[in-house]
Amino acid sequence: AIEIALMHRFDPRGVELTDHARQFRGLTLLELGSECLEARGYKVRGMSKNDRAQAMLCMRSDAMEHAQRSGGLMSTSDFSNILANVATKTLRAGYATAPQTFRSLVRVVTVPDFKPVSRVQLGEAPKLEKVREHGEFNRGKMGDGAEKYAVSTYGKIVGITRQVIINDDLDAFTRIPRAFGVAAANLESDLVWGEIIANAPMSDGKALFHADHGNLGAGVALTTDGVGSGREAMRNQKGLDGATLL
Repeated sequence: AIEIALMHRFDPRGVELTDHARQFRGLTLLELGSECLEARGYKVRGMSKNDRAQAMLCMRSDAMEHAQRSGGLMSTSDFSNILANVATKTLRAGYATAPQTFRSLVRVVTVPDFKPVSRVQLGEAPKLEKVREHGEFNRGKMGDGAEKYAVSTYGKIVGITRQVIINDDLDAFTRIPRAFGVAAANLESDLVWGEIIANAPMSDGKALFHADHGNLGAGVALTTDGVGSGREAMRNQKGLDGATLL
């Protein structure tokens, strides 16, 4: 309910308040964290704002406090999880709204690790032949090609302090992750278009755009005739078998 209340503050039109969330709609981050503390049995009356913010981020039960003093681990803060979930949702929203013009050119796949992956490109099916009565089906073959690539990790850390909670700066948990979502989508676009613009060599040792690949056009101005000739060349592009139009 607290997550919904925070998301409603971030996007009133896109997130509808539930009956349970309505009771939290007007509370500040510090007040929402205090609700979590009191639900865990903490007494927040008399605590300074700074102490409350610290407790909200490091919330733990008395048993966990004893475990920590004896060398055990600290439990996870409820309020930290709430803020993390809100940040994740706004990050995804930012990623989804960023335009990516390369999507129609690619196919999204999953890889198991960071090792180089060989991706096979299948050619076109061979032309079908008529089979006469009592005749046999002839065998055909399909061309193929393979390219190798590997995935990498990209990231950045932005620190959010207790002052953000005390100042009720919800933007730090919403606008900043949303901006990171946009940045992630833009990075994907830069990586894909960077490969295309770089005209990288393929597995056959030739550049992506090469006369042998049949994908080079004449260097003409962007006139009506020039664009028309480019579209004609793309319509006449052939597959790996060198015969089938794509």
